[in-house]
Amino acid sequence: DAFDQALFQTVSISTTAGFTTTGFADWPLFLPVLLLFSSFIGGCAGSTGGGMKVIRILLLTLQGARELKRLVHPRAVYTIKV
Repeated sequence: DAFDQALFQTVSISTTAGFTTTGFADWPLFLPVLLLFSSFIGGCAGSTGGGMKVIRILLLTLQGARELKRLVHPRAVYTIKV
């Protein structure tokens, strides 16, 4: 039951749905801060969730890895596969 409630809170806050089952005052201090950071990566493509979309975070991560590879091998051609 505790896992289900924790999963519900995480999904609800990260997608900026606004639903909650308990008050934040009952939680340890680091949990609301952790969930606040997870809300920055909120929605999927086509959703109305606030924050950056998951596909944008994925593309930023892949592009960052590609740029690090290009620092080592500047003349190589790397593609980004989603």
